[in-house]
Amino acid sequence: MSPIPPLLNEKTEDIAIVEKRGAYTITIVGCGREGLTYGTAFAEAGFKVTFVDPDQSMAKGLARSRTEHESRLRSLYRTGRLAATGDLKNAVANGDAVMVTINPSIDENKNINYSEIEKACKQVGANLKRGTLVIYTGTACPGFTESVVREALVNASGLKLGEEFGLAYSPLLLVSGRPTPEAIFNLELNVAANDMVSLESASALMAVIAKRGIRQVTNFRKAELASLFSALRRDINIALNNELAILCEKTGVDYLEILKFIDPQQALPGFAPTIDQEVGREVYSLIESAENLNTKLRLATLARQVNEDMIRYAVNLTQNALRSCGRTLRRSKITVLGTTGAGTTGETFVKMLEKKGAKTIAYDPNAVASRNPNSLEKPKRTIADAVEGSDCLVLLQGQEQLRNLNLKNLRTVMRSPSAIIDLTGTLDPEKTETEGFIYRGLGRGIGKK
Repeated sequence: MSPIPPLLNEKTEDIAIVEKRGAYTITIVGCGREGLTYGTAFAEAGFKVTFVDPDQSMAKGLARSRTEHESRLRSLYRTGRLAATGDLKNAVANGDAVMVTINPSIDENKNINYSEIEKACKQVGANLKRGTLVIYTGTACPGFTESVVREALVNASGLKLGEEFGLAYSPLLLVSGRPTPEAIFNLELNVAANDMVSLESASALMAVIAKRGIRQVTNFRKAELASLFSALRRDINIALNNELAILCEKTGVDYLEILKFIDPQQALPGFAPTIDQEVGREVYSLIESAENLNTKLRLATLARQVNEDMIRYAVNLTQNALRSCGRTLRRSKITVLGTTGAGTTGETFVKMLEKKGAKTIAYDPNAVASRNPNSLEKPKRTIADAVEGSDCLVLLQGQEQLRNLNLKNLRTVMRSPSAIIDLTGTLDPEKTETEGFIYRGLGRGIGKK
């Protein structure tokens, strides 16, 4: 038998030494937000990272970055820490560790489709070299890692798990907000494997970027259920906040002020109302799994319905604000600040606006590719460029960027009168209206104008 590379033997302590990490290459399969975030974190920790994605334009776009996250990627490219390719065969064959960061898709009927992940795992397995550590990070229904990921890798590679290659499951589920390298650094990550060789190797690797430590799970199914249960608990909390926020809005009371009165110390992002469906895929995966076992998760289903209805509610809020400006949604120009890529809540929100005749301009301050997925127009470089001539600005995400938003400057380039729809709970309603805007926000009351 060929010697086992360092990631799968007792020398894994070598990766604790920054100077030695450059000898290891981590292949990231999937250039989505999670994949790029993991890649950035590992590259900044000293590893060599190769992104592999069949979308060549995505890979090429990474080198022409403009936002803060993208500028970090570009800097890492210059140092040789990062590379991008569409050649999965060579990328996997040259990787000491392979992270599959692809998530299942979800159709209009809320059915979960794992076929893309299974296909990717078969391709990884067919090119897997002896001694490679594979880590799956995406959404997984109970038994998926064992029955689909493991089987695809074993059958395609012909290698023996736990001896000739390793397999671990380490899902990324944030309490709130979007994946960033800093968010991962501040997490305690779950790492699961069915054999100790894989578990110890994956734990050592993930501990490099998870500064709060690693929680080991010796069973894939336990880790899968723990991740899905965490997502469901968050979704139920969001649903409760959304319903209470609407009640406050109807009574003219600011819901966020009520939250501060109840507990001045509680973290706002975890309790604010939102249209963001960041855990929707996980919850639907759990609901589907339960139905396959002839079990109904009634509370989970109801929470999903409440949260999805909030997107329509946000559209109505936008329509209400435009009416106060003396306009209608039809032919209004609306700038949407936040993530509007394929499969996101932002995309659904934009499509609803456009169906009613609005023209939308999307701008994502945290974009991971220098292109606008919802428009044929040239991407906007700044928020001011994006809102120029707009009737309305909708804030979807990006709290950090919004705290420094210069309302006075935006007011000079937008139409008059114009509106701001704050779906993040970031802006102060009175200050926003003092600057001359019509203000609307989830749970913040209708406003004085």
